[in-house]
Parts: sequence; structure tokens; C-alpha cells
Amino acid sequence: MNSGNTIASESLDALRVKRAMECLREHGLTVSVDGATVASTDALPEVTAETQVGLRLGIQGRVARTDESFVYPVALRAADVNRANGEALSDAVARASLSRLMTLVDAGWCEDLPDGRRLRLLGVTARNDREYRAVLSSLATRRTLQDGTVIADIVVGGSTTIAPTITETGTHRLASGEVGVLTPVTHGELAGLGVLLDNLSDARDPRTARSVYDIRAHDEQTNNVRDRYNRGATTEDMTRFLTIAGWVESGEGEAGRLFSREAEHGELLEEARAFAHGFDVGNGAVARAFDLCLECPPRADITSPEYLAQYLVDEGHVAVTAEVFTRHGARAEIEVQQETTKVISDFVTEVRAARSASDRSRPLAFSYVLEGEPAGPVYIDAGGRVRYWDSQSASRLMIAAAQLGTSFTSKDGTPGFRPSHQLPPTVVQGVFETLKGHGALPPLHYVGREPVLTREGRVVSKPGYDMASKAFVTLPHRDRTRWAREYAVPEKPTLAEAQAAFEMLDDELLWDFNFATPGDRARAMVYLLTCVGRPLLNGSPLFLANAADRGAGKSYLLLIGRLLATGTPAATSFRVGGFNDDETEKRLVALLMAGGRFLHCDEVPRGAKLSGLIVTELPTAIDGEQERRKLGSNDAVKQTGVIATMAGNNVELGGDYNRRVIEVRLGSFGTSSPIARTGYRHPSLPKYIAENRPMLVAAAHTVLLYGLQNPVETPGYGFSHNWAATVLGALTHVTNEAGVPVHEAAMDGFFEKVDEDDELGEEWGPLLEYLWDRRGEARRTAADIRQDARTPHQGQQRPDLPASLGLVNPMLSESAQATAWGKAMRAVLGTGIPYRGTRYVLQAVKKAATSKKSNFYFITATVEGERRIPGRAAEPEATAA
Repeated sequence: MNSGNTIASESLDALRVKRAMECLREHGLTVSVDGATVASTDALPEVTAETQVGLRLGIQGRVARTDESFVYPVALRAADVNRANGEALSDAVARASLSRLMTLVDAGWCEDLPDGRRLRLLGVTARNDREYRAVLSSLATRRTLQDGTVIADIVVGGSTTIAPTITETGTHRLASGEVGVLTPVTHGELAGLGVLLDNLSDARDPRTARSVYDIRAHDEQTNNVRDRYNRGATTEDMTRFLTIAGWVESGEGEAGRLFSREAEHGELLEEARAFAHGFDVGNGAVARAFDLCLECPPRADITSPEYLAQYLVDEGHVAVTAEVFTRHGARAEIEVQQETTKVISDFVTEVRAARSASDRSRPLAFSYVLEGEPAGPVYIDAGGRVRYWDSQSASRLMIAAAQLGTSFTSKDGTPGFRPSHQLPPTVVQGVFETLKGHGALPPLHYVGREPVLTREGRVVSKPGYDMASKAFVTLPHRDRTRWAREYAVPEKPTLAEAQAAFEMLDDELLWDFNFATPGDRARAMVYLLTCVGRPLLNGSPLFLANAADRGAGKSYLLLIGRLLATGTPAATSFRVGGFNDDETEKRLVALLMAGGRFLHCDEVPRGAKLSGLIVTELPTAIDGEQERRKLGSNDAVKQTGVIATMAGNNVELGGDYNRRVIEVRLGSFGTSSPIARTGYRHPSLPKYIAENRPMLVAAAHTVLLYGLQNPVETPGYGFSHNWAATVLGALTHVTNEAGVPVHEAAMDGFFEKVDEDDELGEEWGPLLEYLWDRRGEARRTAADIRQDARTPHQGQQRPDLPASLGLVNPMLSESAQATAWGKAMRAVLGTGIPYRGTRYVLQAVKKAATSKKSNFYFITATVEGERRIPGRAAEPEATAA
């Protein structure tokens, strides 16, 4: 009996194999049996359950169309996005904005392979074989490599085994669609699949990649902008770029339009929107619209893909599309017909349990914690940035997690659920307020698109949420193998390891800059470590790259810090000046809401004096100390995680900037033009950083980690946050080429420079010095001070008066003028005013509140903390009478 069942089963399997072959024939496709092609004129062979049936791909499997073109079968082998092993593919699909295309492809003829991947059978139309080969050559890649292993590919030739074949490794099974019906894809859509595989790959494939552009050499933002620009560009755009670059159209080829430039030749593939260099279109380097635009950029200062990408976004040529926010898996249904508190509770439960659609290891929402206090609910976007929820956007979070509606039963007894597209404001507010509280959501202290260093001296490098450190590391799947291989930080680095890490960063990243002094080079290293270590800090000074010459590398230096820290050149721009404060605050709020790090003014006007309240406050504020109100809203966002930077020529430090700014001066290049300089260690530092970022970040973390594990007492330099202790503390241990501790080299003369640049010193210093030289600490009224200031003393020239005193109307009575002087002096009472090495303080003598006598004033003078007394040597201030 069992034998009969077995025979019947084998016969049924053989019938299935035969039916699959017939389906291929019915649709004009070429069959292969056990690896051998069956000609369309030959009868189908007899088969058994063990017969391996296949589909012939590419040129050998092409199907003629009535318009004399051909359909070429190709196969995409990659993970199933709906399975556990499809997380990386799903992430890449979201990054490349290919969700619609993948939905189309996955709804067509697809088969599950024994190795767990999915086979998608596609059809590409081309006029002839040469055009088909040209289309294939224009793809970014046809294979995804992970640590040298091919994990996904587009198969364009040979044959591929199809269901219901049974092999030694397992059974091929139909997953969707109809056997023999290829899913048609355009040349552009096939190019999109090539971009998808390239997004997944941790290395450039030498066999199939001929693009002039390598996404691994550039940051994620630049790659995304390039991809979107290429999709929107037309062949007319590409023709214009080619013409500007000196190419001349020379005829019509089999695959596209032919162009030539002197001894060069190329072909513009119109449907694929790609330009192939060389006589052999299948072997030449391939450029797309973005690459051609970079060859003849719209502005002379656009010298890299990063700059072009930023220009295209700023000018509105590319729209950075918003992420579609939803949870992974099916949303829960919440019954509206229940108590309000129960609805709120159900939504809170679902938000807490939900996972991100683009990364199933990532909670949908976190509670961002600043200095021990919840700053509010946030989520981490696909790019790894922290984005805040507020009362206006909280409904998006709720809709992503669950669907509100009403349950019902139809007439035939079938249960149903009628969605409600309106969320009651009381429910939204209740959910949002609950999520803001302690313990409502997983706490988040640190987040990075690279391994994270914590204040406790731990390194979190594994992608995902680390509960112990309350840190989240988000890395594109294609980069995870690379970071695991190249990022190496000792658990407890030695001093020698910290020194070696510092020297590597100094040599590789700062060698090509012409710094004015060794101190400026040391301060450049301070800037780089601040950029990388900002998640460790609760505040940061402002950094100014200053130079006399144009083209000295000011903006370039600041760009290097951004690329090293975040892998992207992105920064929110602002302009200096108090009149720009309102606009600066709007941009700062936008930066905070987007989870950005850098607020940057790229061109401070030559010779300008820095001013502006918002940017003056930033360098000394502790994270979470200040809130910035959103435009048109009652919601505010806490100020945190920002580094303000500026670049300019001969910029002066005005107001209180002198003690809030770390200035890096770049030196002169002599008589030659800076842009004509040659002999760089790295011709393109952005490219070098993109290729070696794991190693460079590991070096920076090694220096910082040694400092965290070996703390030293460090001056605060007037900052209330932990920047000096963390960054300068780490640089106390390592030395520069001259053997000087880098902290010492960087901050040598800082206090003297602060005094030198002090505006109050320039304005009030001459007067206070003159008055102190005349009477020392003797008490005097405002009238006495006015009289002394107007009277020459022992041949000395009378001092220039501060503006507020010089503007007092001389036509007033003596007593009125004295009163006006007294009012003007209130602005500097008790303020240390540095001038020519001495710090003067104008002080008022306390008097009874009911006294009608005039105020008395006296002036103290100190040198390096020791009090000066006329006729005596300086003595410690504490012992002064």
C-alpha cells in the first residue's frame, strides 16, 4: 500500500515538473532541463520527479515581440523582505525609496529558494542584444557583496532553476504570481534594483560595477540626493551637461546616441539615462546625470559630490522626501467605544510595544534623557537621527502604532472593524503627556550612526538598543560587516595606544592644512575630538576657522570634522549679527527637531566682528538648560547636542565671544594662490574619510576613552559644561611633535587672548588705568571721577572716554553730568576689565538705603590674581587691606 502511494506521489511530482515546462513554453520562454537548453522547436522531454527544470535567461532566453524588439528574462535573487533574513533588504529598500517597485516585483512571479532567499523573475525589453548589454552595463552593480560573499544578485544569463524542482538542498516553491509570466521592468526600474544591491553591498564589485561613482566613498545624504537627482533628470539634461563639457553628438548607435570629444567616444543610453564612455559600451565607465553635472558644475566652488548634493537640495532641484512613518507588522485595533482613559492606556501600550518598520530591532519611540531628566518622546529615523515628537505630531506616532475605530458585526454575522480617521484631541494630549513621563518609554541617553562611547567609559558597538548603557547604535546593514572588521578600540587602552591613535589622526587628517602656529594645529585636533565626542558632552564651545587668505581651507577643515563625526557634510546654516537672531533661532529649532549636530556659518564677512545673542548663548549653555519654542506652536524643544562653527577671513571676536570661541587660524600660502597648491597627502580628504571612517572614529574613541578612564584635573576655561574636562582632559595625556601635551599647546595663552580681545577692556581700560594711577583705591564720587578724567595728571594725556560717558551732554549742569556719569558706570560695576596685563574693577561703596548722599566708588587692580597697591609690590588679593 505504501509503495503504491509513493509511486502515485512521484507521478504527481513529475506531472508538476512537466506542467511548469509547458507554462514556460506557452509564454514563449526557453526551457532548460537538467542544465541543457531545450530548443523551442524540440518536443519537451520525458521527466521524472527528480528532473531539474529551469528558465533560460538573457540573450539565449530572449522572447521576440511584434515590434521587432525583445524581452530578456532576468532574475533577482535576494532575501524575502517579509522574513527575518530580509531586514537588511527592507532597510535598503527604505533608504533607496524603492518600496513601490519592490511591491510590484514581489507581487509577480516569485519563488522561494532552498537557501531561504527569494527568486524574482523579471522581463526587460530592449531593441537588440547590444542595447540589452548596454543596459546591464549601466547598472550600479549586479551583485551584493558582504565580507566577500555574494548575498544577492541580478542574474542576466545562463539558466535559473525554478519550481517545483527538488534538489539536494531542498525544494523550489512558487511564492506568488504565475509561472511563465515575467514581471516587466523598465530600464530605469532595473537601474533602481542595481542601486538597491549597491546599497546593500559593503564593497564595490569589481566584476559588475562600472559606475564612475562609488557610494561607499560618500556619505548617505550625498548618495540619496544623487539617486533622486538621477531619477528625475531627463536625457535633455544629460545632453546639456555633455555639450557644456565639450562632447559633440556624432550619430545614432545601436544602443543610444553617439558622442565624441577629441579622441574620446561615448554613448548616451536614453531609456536608462546613462552615459557609457568608450567604444565598447559594455566595458566603459558609466556616468549618470549627477556625475555629468559634477563635471561641469553650476558654480565654481562645487568641487565634490558632497557640495553638489547640498547645492541641489538648497536650490530645490532635489526634494528630500519625508519618511513614511509606520510600525513593523500589523497595527493593533483600538475600540473607540470605551472609556477615554482606557483608549489612552491602549495607545500607550501599543506605542511601547511597536517596532520600526525599517528596523525591527528598533523600538518605535524612546524617551530622550538629558542630564537625568526626560526631554520628551523621540524616534530614530532611517538615517540614525533623533527626531522629537510634540503635541502636534503625536497623532502620527499613535496612528503608526494602532488604528482607532469601531467594531461591528455584519448581517451575515461576520465581525468587522470600521476605522476612524480622527483622533480626539483629549486622547492625543493624554497619550503624549503619558509618554513624556519617567519610565513610559525605553530611555535613550546616547545615539549614533557609529559605535557610541559613554561617559562611564564603555564602548557600545553592536547595532541596536543597548539597555545597560541606554544607547542606540544604528548602522546601515551594508556597513555592519565593515565596522565590525575595521573599528577596534581596546577595552582599556594604554597611554601608548592613545598616543598612537592621536598621531594617526594628526598625520592623516591635519597634515595637509597650513596652520598659523602649532597651537592652531592642536586646536584643530580639539575640534575633531569635540565633533566625534559630542554625545559624551553636555555642551560645546563655538569653533571659528579664521584666516587672512581666501582658499586657506577654513570651510574644508570644518567639513572634515562633520564627516568624521557623522559621516555626512550636513549642517544647518546661519548668519552672524544680532539682526539675524530671529532667523537663527528658527534654524536652530529646525536643527534640534531634525536631530542634527552642526550649526554653521560658512562665510562671516571679511573683517566682521562677531555678534548675535543666540549664538553667544550656545557655547556656554548646558544641554537641556534652554528650550527653544517652535514657530507657530506652544511646544518647545530642549537645546542639546549642538556644535556651532564659523569660517571667515580676519574675523574679530566681539561682545562675549572672546571667551566662548576656540579659534583655529590657518596661515598664508605666500605669493602663490592657495588653490594652485599641490602635493597633498590625501587629494580628497572626504573620500579618504569615507573609505576609512571606522578606523578614524576608533582612533578618536581610543584617545577619548583613555581620558575617561584616566581623568585629570583640567581648568574649566569659563565653561560650565564638561567639555574641557572630557576633551582637553583626554588631550592632556598625548603630546605633539615637540613633546608638548596637546591640551597645553591648544590652550596656551587662552586667558591672555581673552583679555586682549575684551571689548570692555578696549573701551573702559584706558580710563580705569588713568584713574587708578592717579588715586589708587581712594574713594571718590561720580563728580570726582568726572573731574579726574578731564584733568591731565603728571604730564599724562587724558584718556579717551567710553562711548556712554562721551555722549553725556556737556551743556547739562555739573550735578546733572555727574548723575549721568554715575548711571553710565553702573553697566560695568563689579566687572573685571582687563587692560595691558592688569584687571581693573570699578566698585561702589555700600550705603544705607535711606541715605541721600552721593555714591562713592573705588577701583581695584590685580595682576595674575595679586592685588596692586600704589607704592607697594603686588600681593595676594586675599591679604589686601
